[in-house]
Amino acid sequence: MTIQIHPLPGHPLLVEVREETRTPQELLCDPQLSSNTSSTGVMLMHPPVLMMQEGGGEKVLNKDALTAQLAYRKRDRNAQAPESLRVYIIDSTLHDPDFTLLLFLIFGRVQRMYYRKKEGKKPSWKSLLKSIHEDPHLKSTIEKFLFDGEELAPRHYQILLSAAQVGESSINHALGKIRVTYKKDSKKTGDTLPAKAPSKTPSKKSARPCKPTKAKTTKEMKSVESDKADKSRAVFNMAASLSTINEAAQRGAEQFALNIAQEDV
Repeated sequence: MTIQIHPLPGHPLLVEVREETRTPQELLCDPQLSSNTSSTGVMLMHPPVLMMQEGGGEKVLNKDALTAQLAYRKRDRNAQAPESLRVYIIDSTLHDPDFTLLLFLIFGRVQRMYYRKKEGKKPSWKSLLKSIHEDPHLKSTIEKFLFDGEELAPRHYQILLSAAQVGESSINHALGKIRVTYKKDSKKTGDTLPAKAPSKTPSKKSARPCKPTKAKTTKEMKSVESDKADKSRAVFNMAASLSTINEAAQRGAEQFALNIAQEDV
């Protein structure tokens, strides 16, 4: 039989489910669990909710709540688990993956707060508040499907955490502490620190003229010496050329004088 349920008290959200029966042994995967054959189709305050997977199989979303309720019934030494329980089955293929994520949250950690007030030393509702604040995707999913896209505020959290029965002022105070801690942690990891822009003004050290290195000085000295040698060679070559020209001129003059003397004879 298909029905609609309100999974979150105080909120109009409706979820279509199929109602069937399952044995506690099936739900808890415990074949050794004894049961009372006279009690069948028992409806718990929070009935087991099963998610039917796409590839087949079923997953109990609120196993913690189921275990707590059965344990409460067994406080009487003579009490036994019911022969069968009424369960709600949700077909995951009919819903958006993000909506399925929301259902896991509501039937899981949210419903668990009815039975478990603390997670370690911290109140369960504060742990859940911190998880939502640190998970942007989960936070946006809650805003989208539960509050028409409004950004989560203490009044919204109060509805989501109704099982813990906390007021807006307590939620607001807890959120303030979470934000401060989150900022401190971000600064430690450097997530919120902007990269330092490179300075355009040269430092005093970089403005100082660079001293020539020994290798550079040696190279320059070699160059100067080479230039001097080239100049010396140039002067020497010019002197030799002038000497050669002078000797040729003297020989020419002597030959000219000899020719004149021969013509006079």
